[in-house]
Amino acid sequence: MSSVEMNKITSLFFISTLFFVYGQKVDILKNTDQEILVNFEFDELVFNQTKENETSFIDFSILAGVTTYEKGAPALPFYSKSILIPGTGGNELQVSYDAIIEYNLVDITPSQGLVKRNSTNQPYVFGEAYSKNEFYPGKLAMCSTPFLLRELRGQTIKLFPYQYNPVTKVLRFYKNLSVHVKFTNTSSENELFSITNSMLGEREFSSQFINYKPHQNKYLAKEEEGEMLVICPESFKAYIQPLVDWKNQKGIKTTIQTIENIGTTSDKIKQYLNNYYLSNPSLLYLLLVGDHSDVPSYSYGTFSGDEYWSDSYYGQLSGNDMYSELFVGRFSGSLLEVETMVKRTLEYEKSPKIGDWMTRAIGIASSQGLGIGDDGEIDWQHERKMRDTLLATGYSYVYEFYDGSQGGNDADNNPTNNDIISALNSGVGLLNYTGHGDTYNFITSNFYNTDILKATNYGSYPFVISVACNNGKFVNNECMSETWLSAKNNNQITGAIAACGSSILMDWAPPMKTQDEIVRLLSNYSSGVHKYSLGGLFNNGQFSMLEKYGKDGDGVVQTWIFFGDPSTVFRSKLTQSIDLSVNLNDISNELEIVSSIKDLKIGVSKKNKYLTNGNTINNTFNYILPQNQWNDTIIITATSQNYGVKQFYIFDGKLSNFEIYPNPCQNSITIYSLMDCEISFFTLDGKIVQKTDYKGFSYKEMDVSFLEEGIYLIQIEFGGQKINKKLEVVR
Repeated sequence: MSSVEMNKITSLFFISTLFFVYGQKVDILKNTDQEILVNFEFDELVFNQTKENETSFIDFSILAGVTTYEKGAPALPFYSKSILIPGTGGNELQVSYDAIIEYNLVDITPSQGLVKRNSTNQPYVFGEAYSKNEFYPGKLAMCSTPFLLRELRGQTIKLFPYQYNPVTKVLRFYKNLSVHVKFTNTSSENELFSITNSMLGEREFSSQFINYKPHQNKYLAKEEEGEMLVICPESFKAYIQPLVDWKNQKGIKTTIQTIENIGTTSDKIKQYLNNYYLSNPSLLYLLLVGDHSDVPSYSYGTFSGDEYWSDSYYGQLSGNDMYSELFVGRFSGSLLEVETMVKRTLEYEKSPKIGDWMTRAIGIASSQGLGIGDDGEIDWQHERKMRDTLLATGYSYVYEFYDGSQGGNDADNNPTNNDIISALNSGVGLLNYTGHGDTYNFITSNFYNTDILKATNYGSYPFVISVACNNGKFVNNECMSETWLSAKNNNQITGAIAACGSSILMDWAPPMKTQDEIVRLLSNYSSGVHKYSLGGLFNNGQFSMLEKYGKDGDGVVQTWIFFGDPSTVFRSKLTQSIDLSVNLNDISNELEIVSSIKDLKIGVSKKNKYLTNGNTINNTFNYILPQNQWNDTIIITATSQNYGVKQFYIFDGKLSNFEIYPNPCQNSITIYSLMDCEISFFTLDGKIVQKTDYKGFSYKEMDVSFLEEGIYLIQIEFGGQKINKKLEVVR
């Protein structure tokens, strides 16, 4: 074992154990339009050492958050954070530090580069950097190329507090780095010359920047949810229309455009989206409907035998960076499969299954990845860390299915496909997979497409985040992610609400960071940084990964496909009832909604066409109805994450609501409405069971003993308007 000596270049107390330091605390000392001064304070942690050819090497990859990825060069820790910068111009960077600690006779392991998940552990290769008598990487700090996120322009600061000379075997640590960024008028890349009135960038992405300052007097009540665009073939329009109607009702202005009108090539789609975004700056969600042959994915080309198919490409509308302005999702399948996806999404958002299934999760992981995973973690260690986070922030149970015998709730030996099926059937709202995979399966547990179809998780649909190779390889294949969304069993909907899968052989470490960030965001209620939509969770996870891995993360962003509706609001807690009061002043036409729920989301629509949206501010939402809309049927829809849905109607100048209780029911229900209507009972596959007329302004008890146990749809029709509600019958 080689000996290690330490020189105290500055006056410091003696350290008896070899330590390394990694960034923990960030202080913004100045933050103006002319300059930013940031101080990075570090904590000390013990080195980890590994043995190679009888020499003990310091292996930073196991304890450091991330190490440099130049293959064959010393693997040294670095730290990165993103800052907001002016819309135009460049900058100058100055770095200072408090002290230098120097360690002599140190051997550092080289980086293995960016490792694919189909790789096995490779022996260390010492590259050209080890023959140079100079410190690597040479700079204490640098700024990345600027990037654009809607109306925001950012840049990532990377700090390299460790500098290593492989010839002299001297390791230097620069303690407490201060970075001074001065903005200049020199031209630079990705400049922002026009800023839209939309503030969606600040709402969705501001948490990415350490120097973000909330703007005063910028009120996000209107256009809070952003708009959605659906692109599909003409033949799919009727199947996707119920989802479009619902989105307009809940306050997401949603438009359908057909691929026939746009053009059937990826270039035509991108050109159309660029123009659409310019004239519709509140566009936030993009849903592609159909398989690759219906609405083509974009190809970046073939690299090492893998064709890089990408949907995220369509959301990158500003700058030449990988940061997407839109949250892009896809319903990939046939007409009937898309119909299944629409019904599942409507059920998930409007009438979720009763129970605590959304507070339960599954974690599946391999026993590989030591030193090459994100934070140097083995896959199962990564999954267990996420499990701890979930349990600490409200989840009631998280299954552990890990290769080997890892203690805790992980059973001995490797998990099986039947273990996963059983856990799915118990009801879960989240499934994280980290391990090896292929087009049709998870290698850990040998869980295949066919196993998804065996599950009976009716009504409990997880969000599936797969860090694995090829699970999203949908071009010319029926990949696993597609099966998650098309799944039915016994003609009832099962599967997942959304699934994220890679279209190529996936990188090992970077996507683990995305997965970590998604869990942090959906659990991070104490900080006030909340992401609700599935697309928001996934994309902000990707942005965090890009901040950490930079260009090494580009391939992950390009090829990780999001299957599902990106605007769907994620459920993580027991469903609660919305408590509100609605008042309508028939003189001023002013609608007032009062609720104790913070930031209750309100949508106002007419004949399934969007009118306006907003949030309750100080528990109140106000809207003056235009006079020319007074005699139409207007729907007011109230929603909030982890709540049910409340809808009221204005018909012929009168305010009405429709209530059914109890739900679930046994042999009878009570119906209340302020207006005459026609009520129909349907099975989930669309067969009518009974139809009856109802006279309004009264409570009416109805016998439903003729209904078998199960879930039904009740359709209420009045004034040409149809409203669907779910009814669960239990015996």
